[in-house]
Amino acid sequence: MAIKYGKTQVKKMVDAIDQDHGSAEDAALAALAAAEVVLEERARFIVVGQLCGTKETPHIAPSDPQAVKVALGYYSTEGDAHTAAGSLWYATSTGDRFHVWTLPMFYGTPADLHSTQKAKYAAIEAKAKEKSDEKMATDIVKRREAMEERARGGKGSCVICTHQPYDHVSEGNGKGKCVVPDCPCTKWTERTK
Repeated sequence: MAIKYGKTQVKKMVDAIDQDHGSAEDAALAALAAAEVVLEERARFIVVGQLCGTKETPHIAPSDPQAVKVALGYYSTEGDAHTAAGSLWYATSTGDRFHVWTLPMFYGTPADLHSTQKAKYAAIEAKAKEKSDEKMATDIVKRREAMEERARGGKGSCVICTHQPYDHVSEGNGKGKCVVPDCPCTKWTERTK
């Protein structure tokens, strides 16, 4: 195992042991409880592997009894775990090849894990909804500005009469003459600038 302990973890162990305990058994239980807390703090990753091939058998199916599965141990940092995984994936001495994974540790019950995942998914969904709402608000503002520009006779209005596209009667697959009373426009021509 490549767990690195710091002064904080050592102090927690010393504090647990350096108390007045009624018996040696109580002292041992206090030390074990402190050790469990320290382990959960520092053992953040684990490396697991599965044999996927040897010199004699280039491919071993995951369900094959020959496909040895191994957990290398706990690591304090992801970098240390990746280094260990890198040294496991191929053995030069035997020619064994492993599929390897660096996994984050989760300390708790399956229900705790599911609750954590549910909260994570809810946060992702809320962020996506917020982003979608922001985009919709931005699009509404852009459309309103474009509509106001057309209303002033700018981009998107008719070049000839400056009326809106909906003021022109459709003829076939293009826009036709303006239906606003007393408008001389006979053919829709969109202003592009």
